[in-house]
Parts: sequence; structure tokens; C-alpha cells
Amino acid sequence: MISSKTDHNKRGILFFTPWYPNHYDSMPGLFVRRHAQLAAQWAPVSVLCVQGVPAHEAPPRGEWTHSRIQAVVSDYEGVEEIVVYFRKMQGGMPLWPLLVNGVRYLKAFYRGWTRYRKQHGLPGLIHVNVLNRCGLLARAIKTRYGVPYVITEHWSRYLKQSPGKISRADILLTRMAVNGAAAMSAVSHNLKNSMEETGIRHPKFHILYNFIDTSLFTISGRKKNQQMLNFLHVSCFEQQSKNMQGILKVAIRLWEEGYSFHLTMVGNTPGDEQQLRNMMDISDKHVFFQGVLEKEQLTRAFHKADYQVLFSNYETFGIVVYEGLASGVPVIATKTADIPLHIDEKKGMLVDPGSVDGLYKCMKHCIEHRPVYHAAHLRSYAIQHFSREAVSRQLKALYQEALPEPLSRQGL
Repeated sequence: MISSKTDHNKRGILFFTPWYPNHYDSMPGLFVRRHAQLAAQWAPVSVLCVQGVPAHEAPPRGEWTHSRIQAVVSDYEGVEEIVVYFRKMQGGMPLWPLLVNGVRYLKAFYRGWTRYRKQHGLPGLIHVNVLNRCGLLARAIKTRYGVPYVITEHWSRYLKQSPGKISRADILLTRMAVNGAAAMSAVSHNLKNSMEETGIRHPKFHILYNFIDTSLFTISGRKKNQQMLNFLHVSCFEQQSKNMQGILKVAIRLWEEGYSFHLTMVGNTPGDEQQLRNMMDISDKHVFFQGVLEKEQLTRAFHKADYQVLFSNYETFGIVVYEGLASGVPVIATKTADIPLHIDEKKGMLVDPGSVDGLYKCMKHCIEHRPVYHAAHLRSYAIQHFSREAVSRQLKALYQEALPEPLSRQGL
């Protein structure tokens, strides 16, 4: 039997998010998982994510149920993860798939929500990630049950550089979600400012960085005195935002001018790699495609790098920049997100988004002069601003805005 309105799990935090590692893709929403892991130091944490699955994809387990919905519950490092999948309708009359999929989404969400309540009762706090559907559902739950919620936004659609512009209807719905929240946060000052320029404001608007595992990303094990210079690029290989082609254009130009260096590309799928090879007419001689690397494998890639290159057109955070700093790797990066607030001449070089000539000058300078950056200084800065401890303080401040009493197993 589902618990009553007064049956609160005072210590429980429930994350709502549309982006999360799932059966079909292990990469989306890793930053949400990391925030959930931080929250778990104070309270029991569960994550509820609803994923629409295209009709041609097989369900995550066996066959679809009669309702075309499947819930998969697992534990990841102490965080309960409830991922509910629904089969998306495709084709048919105009607007009909949109209506059907909207209904299926709500059914899937209700399946996950009722499962959580049967196991835990009502949460003491809901943490919404990525507006606006999850935010509107959290507001409805607050109205019905009195559960407070906070919001963290990660989405780039508010940025002027982003091609996915937010509609007026979305702005109105987003305002509804934000107005009901006890507190609001964004993962960078730049994103916060862009949201406020769009008309989305909150009197308690915080910054909540994504954190890096400074016990994993370290300067220990870095190679010394490597003869061939190695540039490293790490991303999801999404051309629209990451602009990998711009990096390759500069690299090809430098190779054609007789400069010798290696470029290591981490990320992608085999199809993305082959498409880039064909488009840029590059060989294995100087470019090394490593595929997706995680944890210790990614750490080793940073240890082999002399400089990191991130030539994004836009970012909301750019976590690889700070993982590199923690590993002692200086960066050449574009002036996106909050990167200009953190990268100065002691940590790397900045270029304007899309400035191929600017990137060319920076990479050429590194090849010809090999500027020295002090790895210990880079790591110290990363720990001070982006470590688990630093971001925990930001998350704690966000939660304290919503909670009249401490919500913790250790005490907030």
C-alpha cells in the first residue's frame, strides 16, 4: 500500500532527471550520477529517470510488458537507480505520436514514482535535474504532498551560441517549475546568466559545479621527457558543440607545414571516427583515436598528454578541462562556460570559439616553445574548486535553502 501524505522519509533524497546512464548509453547524465553520489554522504538517495526507447530498439529485458513499460532497478555505489523505459510510438497522424508518447512518459514516471513510495515512503527532498518536465512533475508532487524540491540546470539551450533555442512556451513552463522550487542552481555562472537573460530567475539562485574525482585524476604516473609532443582531446564527439573538425583542420595545417606531434582523440563511436577520417582525409600516422575511455584508462591518457585541447563552440561546464588540471595537464580551450574564470596564463591558453587561427597560434606556440606549466599548481587549483569536498559545500548550501531541519545521516 502506498504511504499517506504524512508518511515522509525525512532523510531521503530523490533525484528526477531525463539524462542518466542507461541500458542504451552509458554516457549521458554522468554529472547527475556524481551529484547523487555526493548527496548520498548525507542521506539515502534514489534516482528516477524515464527513458523513451525507439520502436526498433529491443527492450532492456526480454519483451515489453502489455503497457510497453519496463522498470529496471539497480544499485550504483550506494545510490538506488530506478530507470523506467517506455516504447516510443513513431509515425502515424501528425501530433498523434507526440500525444501517445506524452501519455506513455507519464505512465512510466508514475510506475517509477509508485515503486519508490512503496519502498521508501515520500522523500524529504526532490532534486530536479534538467528542466522542464521533471520540474513540473516535482511541482505537482509538492502541491499534492508538500515535498520541497530544488533544481540544477545543465542544459545548453539557454546559451546564445546554442542552436536549440528555447521557445516561449518552454520559457513559461520552465518559469512555473522554477517558481515552485525552494532553490535553483546552474553548473556555471555563464549558464546562470544566460538563464536570467532569458527571463528565468530565482531569488535563491546558486552555482553547483560538477565535481571531479581527484583521487582518480592525479599527477602521479605522468610521463617525463617525451620526445614527440602529444595533444589530447576528450569529448563526446558531437561536432555541433565540440567542433572536433576545427581541431583536425589546425592539426593538418601544422603537419603540412612540417611540424611533428601527435594528436590523441578520446571519445566517439567507431562510426564517428570513420566519418571524421573520411571527411578530414587523415591517416593513423599522427592521429590516434582511442574510443571512449573511462576511469583509469582516461587517467592514463591524461598522463601521456602534454597539452589538452578543447575547441568547443559552447559549453555549460567543460569537466574535461578540470580533470586535466587535476592530472597536471595545461589546456588550450575556448572562452566558453566558466573556463575564462579559471584558466589564466599559469594554467593554459584561451581562444575565441571558432577561431581556427587562434587555435593554430596556440598549438604552434606549444610545439615550438613547449611552455612549462607547474603540474602541482594545476592540481592544487582543481582540488580547491572542483574536488568532491569543494562541490559538496555548494550542494550542502543548495539543500539548506530547502530544508527547515537538517537532512542527513552525518548532519548538514
